[in-house]
Amino acid sequence: MQPVNNVFPKEVKKHKKVLNKHLKEFYQLLDSQPKPSNETVRAEFIRHESEWRVHCVTHRLGTRIADLFNANVSLAWEQKYTLPNKK
Repeated sequence: MQPVNNVFPKEVKKHKKVLNKHLKEFYQLLDSQPKPSNETVRAEFIRHESEWRVHCVTHRLGTRIADLFNANVSLAWEQKYTLPNKK
């Protein structure tokens, strides 16, 4: 089995599962009713981002991988809230 960026596929799945858990929880908050306050959203974003970054540092995944939480949230935000308004 060939390593992918020095991480074996089984390890990639494990880390992807952690990232997906953080993303899912954050997106559920955004979609919840009643809508959460900006403070709550900001606090939860910071919490999930921090936990993901700690996971990345602990497992030596590098800064590009650590940026995936931000990148995913940014893309989802743009697709859901920004693009529909540009019609």
